[in-house]
Amino acid sequence: MKPLDGTADLVIETLALSEAELLDRVAELEADVQVYRELALAGFDALRSLTRSHERLREQHQRVRDDYRALLEQLLHAGTDIDVAA
Repeated sequence: MKPLDGTADLVIETLALSEAELLDRVAELEADVQVYRELALAGFDALRSLTRSHERLREQHQRVRDDYRALLEQLLHAGTDIDVAA
């Protein structure tokens, strides 16, 4: 038996352990990617919902502002004689 035979076996064993550790780490990273993907999708859903809500509120704000301006215009042109039914 050559003196390097034991060294070669030790190197092979170390490489096999390193490979197993790397495969475990890859599995952990893949699990992390899945979690982050789910978080990103939830964030996109929340953003989409907030965007729709913001758009509705912006439109509502615009309508209220237009109504206010119309009423103000009525006030300025009609004096204190305002038609409440309008």
